[in-house]
Amino acid sequence: MSGWGATALLLAGLLATGCSQGDGGTLEPAAGQSAEQGDAAGSAVVRDGAVSATLTAHWAAERSQTANIVYRNEGAAPVSIVLPHLAMHHEQLGDAPLWSAGDMTEVDRDDARTDNDEATILYEMETSPATTQLTLKPGERRELQVGFTNYPGDVRIAHGDRVTLTVPLGAHDRTVSMVAE
Repeated sequence: MSGWGATALLLAGLLATGCSQGDGGTLEPAAGQSAEQGDAAGSAVVRDGAVSATLTAHWAAERSQTANIVYRNEGAAPVSIVLPHLAMHHEQLGDAPLWSAGDMTEVDRDDARTDNDEATILYEMETSPATTQLTLKPGERRELQVGFTNYPGDVRIAHGDRVTLTVPLGAHDRTVSMVAE
């Protein structure tokens, strides 16, 4: 199967299951950090000037970790987000770089149309350049579904583990500490 096909299947599976992870759950923002609590339960907000990212994340003992990220550009100029800067780090397990990113902004599976049922693939580790960018126009909102690689070796995230997400916001990357619940 081609890389794009595998990415499309991953994103479709995540959507169809509502990110149900079996032996897994949500990654909740850790207390005592610079990220703000988002409006939705379990969400965190990071900012850099006029750009913000609201994220919710999920962990799985047997599969890769995922996140939903809503980017907003409230500024007057376009902002470029370097997608491969998105990453997850676990103190004992190491790094889980970005594996795939899909734009979910226009996806609507509840209407009668079928032309808006699939995410637009923005990045795939195997085929996309390390400089792949998402450009946010002034006033634009984009919703991404991202997947990270599994951690090296056979050890996986467990309940209570703490991870750090690196979230690019244009000029700077921000980090968010999260706990596996």
